[in-house]
Amino acid sequence: MPNKPIKHGIKVFMLTCKDHPLQWEIYLGKDVAERDSSAHAVVLQLITTAGLITQSGRILDTDN
Repeated sequence: MPNKPIKHGIKVFMLTCKDHPLQWEIYLGKDVAERDSSAHAVVLQLITTAGLITQSGRILDTDN
């Protein structure tokens, strides 16, 4: 997009609960050898690391 005002930025994936950060990950670029970087894999990684994978009664909202 040639008319984009900021051509470079930092992508951060963040898991929050009522605006309080629980877990975050800074995107450092595609790393094929390490792990899958799909949206599903990133969300699963965040909720697993935060210890929420075994809990029930939660709603997951996503935003781009």
